[in-house]
Amino acid sequence: DAFWQAGRLEQALYAYERVLELDPTDRDALGAKEEYLTRTQKFDALLAFIVERAEAAPHDAERADLLARAASLAEKQLDDPPRAIGLWERRVALEKSDLQAYRALTDLYELVGDLAGVARALEGQLGLTKAGNERLELLRRLGDHFAHRMGDDARAEQCWKDILALSPETTPDGELQLAVIIAESKYIDAANLATKRKESQKQLRDTVRRINDAIFGDRDCSAPYGPRVGSEGMNGFPWMAFSSSSRMFRPCFRQVEM
Repeated sequence: DAFWQAGRLEQALYAYERVLELDPTDRDALGAKEEYLTRTQKFDALLAFIVERAEAAPHDAERADLLARAASLAEKQLDDPPRAIGLWERRVALEKSDLQAYRALTDLYELVGDLAGVARALEGQLGLTKAGNERLELLRRLGDHFAHRMGDDARAEQCWKDILALSPETTPDGELQLAVIIAESKYIDAANLATKRKESQKQLRDTVRRINDAIFGDRDCSAPYGPRVGSEGMNGFPWMAFSSSSRMFRPCFRQVEM
């Protein structure tokens, strides 16, 4: 302590390390060594020190806290996303209720371009999010991610169904209305645009019918399955509206620039 107060940090560190050889759990010595490494910006050594402490921690709660600190250090001070990802993953393996960890993992997996990792991290967030608006936003993000970035239509459709159950809107006449968006993307040559456009429109209408049948079965589904408003095209995104009185979906297309 005398060396530390006198500003003789190297000598103080040497003394504290001797203390830690005798008692690896001495709080004063541990704190002083961490402060020394922080002050001198020896972040690689600091990261190794915190990870070493985490591995030696007797309780999961303390280990999880140290791993979170190490992950944040790797991300912000060392600019090492892969190492940060590994540490955050170890953190959530210990405590799966850490929303901060899943948010950090989402950003880091985005940074390194790991689409499957992004999906897992978003699903981790979703599992811990109960608030309606926040949950809807996560479902929309997951649906877009599965549909447009991973090409996983089945999982995207499940997200839309979950949104459908959570997002009723009130129409001007006071009825509740549910809506779901179906997205599709294709790469074709210009010569086949007209033909493929018609095929795409038919496929999207068939999807609307299947969802309608799955939800309502043999109920009245007599509404026309043609576009009601907007402009159709290969990059159109149809949305379906279900009114509590009509018991049917009405599909229409909106033009979206790609």
